[in-house]
Amino acid sequence: MALSKIQAESMNLADTYAFSGTVSGTPTSAMTPAFAATPDPAVANQSLSASTCTKVTMGTVLLDTDNMFASSRFTPTIAGKYYCYFEGVGTSTSTHFYVAIRKNNSTWVMNVHDGSQTGSGFCGGIIDFNGTSDYIEPWVYLGTQTGAVQRANYYNTFGGFKILE
Repeated sequence: MALSKIQAESMNLADTYAFSGTVSGTPTSAMTPAFAATPDPAVANQSLSASTCTKVTMGTVLLDTDNMFASSRFTPTIAGKYYCYFEGVGTSTSTHFYVAIRKNNSTWVMNVHDGSQTGSGFCGGIIDFNGTSDYIEPWVYLGTQTGAVQRANYYNTFGGFKILE
């Protein structure tokens, strides 16, 4: 009924219309650089010692739009704000399992899983990069027992992308 009313008032939705204007509020650039990586599932689980921070080895690159990810480290050469994330899963029944993103070797964002199950955690946030020397890496920490970072099924993912400012 509504379609027939529009057509009766001289606007036929089956017609094509030329657009000659501008659209405001649309992005003018892509949200790149962007990257995503996971440990190599063909390699054995990465061992973790109790009460020790360990950098997670990300051996499989899923996405790297500008070749700024290498050796488990993201070093963007374009300054700005980025949304970055890290999800980690460990095989220990330790009472504490921390996942963290470290910027320039200092903890920037972190999450902790407390419990007696296999540890897992997710952390993410907006990180400001200077475009020259700033970098981030994924780290984990186990509390009271030894364990491993699980490799299979993309349990551990590390990624990020530049946000539009």
